[in-house]
Amino acid sequence: MRNIAMYIWQLPQNLLGLIVWGILRLAGKVDIVTTYTHYPYKVIRVPYPGFGVSLGKYIILGIVNYPDIEIAHEKGHSKQSEMYGPLYLFIVGIPSLILQFRHRVLHKSWDYKERMEWYYSRWPEKQADQLGKVQRVY
Repeated sequence: MRNIAMYIWQLPQNLLGLIVWGILRLAGKVDIVTTYTHYPYKVIRVPYPGFGVSLGKYIILGIVNYPDIEIAHEKGHSKQSEMYGPLYLFIVGIPSLILQFRHRVLHKSWDYKERMEWYYSRWPEKQADQLGKVQRVY
């Protein structure tokens, strides 16, 4: 019953996650789908470098250097989704998208360490790391 209530509480991002997953499946871009038994999340692996998004119970993760850390970070975003429910896309999703744009476009001349420290010290990424119990070392 709790899983059904949480799915409905997070309905906007769950629907968006299903749509994205469906589009990726139709395009043949889904490599692996893992369901974690102790978490109500599906981790969907795709062949896109540096890509990661959490949409309710759906975590879509591309090719990353440290998959365990990035999965934990995205689980942190999933926990934000549980906390903020239908407001998640506005409270976390849009700020995260803007932050990602700044990180990738406006800061590409920065060295790796500077970019990572800047990015993961900002809302909502910092809270996602805390909720996912991520310890970052640059």
